[in-house]
Amino acid sequence: MIRGLMADTTNYNVSSPEFPLYKNTDFKNCSSIALDKDNCTEIFEILDDYKKPHYLYDQSMKGDGTSLMEYSWCTAVRCFKDYKVVPSEAYPSAVVPNGFSILTSFNMATISTLWLLRGYLADVLKHQYKGKQRKPCRRLKSLGVIDWIFNIYDFCGPFVWWWVSFFRAALNPTNWNSMSFAAWTVTFCHAIDMRYHPYRCVLDRHPALKEPIKGIVYLLTLSQWAATLYSIYIWIPWTLALTTIPGYKCLEDQIASAPGTTSCLAAQICSKEFLFASFRASYSGEFFLYDWAWIIYTIHFAVSTLAVLLSAIPFIKHLYWNISGRYITEEQRNKERNKGMKGFFVLLALFTIISIYANIILLTGFFKLWDPDARFGTVAYDKECHAVHVSFSAGRHYFDVDDMYRPWWLAKAWLNA
Repeated sequence: MIRGLMADTTNYNVSSPEFPLYKNTDFKNCSSIALDKDNCTEIFEILDDYKKPHYLYDQSMKGDGTSLMEYSWCTAVRCFKDYKVVPSEAYPSAVVPNGFSILTSFNMATISTLWLLRGYLADVLKHQYKGKQRKPCRRLKSLGVIDWIFNIYDFCGPFVWWWVSFFRAALNPTNWNSMSFAAWTVTFCHAIDMRYHPYRCVLDRHPALKEPIKGIVYLLTLSQWAATLYSIYIWIPWTLALTTIPGYKCLEDQIASAPGTTSCLAAQICSKEFLFASFRASYSGEFFLYDWAWIIYTIHFAVSTLAVLLSAIPFIKHLYWNISGRYITEEQRNKERNKGMKGFFVLLALFTIISIYANIILLTGFFKLWDPDARFGTVAYDKECHAVHVSFSAGRHYFDVDDMYRPWWLAKAWLNA
């Protein structure tokens, strides 16, 4: 984060009169010189024939035997010289999940998970395998300062803030923005921790509330898992540019003074919703930052779900045995429970390997010199109105966008929300 915030000598401030036009891209400089007509004809043929017409966003766009790979983003936007540049104001949905926010939330979830699994390691392994006696039950006094810090952190970030953000986005699509796809795993680990010291002894003192409380926590885990699955259902098509979400508000009163010429009225331009959609641009060799981040959070979700199912098998067996009236000793229950946890740890180790690899790629990209052509963003155009709209560049993970949303999405990443 420090590297990202300090990489540029000048941030792109929203108070700048040019920011609503060009955002944090190099569109102004690149489009200042017109490209020859033949090349522009070829570029527009590729853009108009692609699966997502009206957008310049993907270097892999291909036409009849031609490809935008032959043109840099800076070269391609030269075809929009003299187009009316439409000013806009960004919604929260303009900041899509990026490599930094995704991996930071995963890393914070991992730290919370490791701390919570101490309960399992301390209670089960020491008691069952080393024959040590459990510490006397002091109820919540058994929790240390660090335990309380993690509990407050996990309640405020991965749970409360996450749910508030989810419902705000579900009610208004313009509020979809950078979010955690790993928060539900922290809630699940708290559900697991309730079976071990010291939470177990606290619940044992209140037998009437024990099962209802555990049931509520498991229900909350399932609900957050389902909500995360729905979020992935929204994000994957959006990340792959198969669907779009409103990302920008058209500033109609500023169109007349904006550079370029148009044959349409300001109201006509603002009525064209496709100009102000939000989705990622893929116009760089940094494949992980722009093309593979969605794969990482999908794999994380799948592996985590499988790990939870493995750890739940013993409890499904216990439920079946209870219903069928079969008697099982406490020792047998513990053995079955530990089998499920072994599978949980194996899958946790598997994703750890994937996560370390992804972190290395991200860090390597951050500490290399920035790609000089990384000041690209999705460009939406309308040839009928001779108008163009420029979206944010994610080339620096939005660190260079000095607006009101930057502290917001950075805090969400660090709080695993």
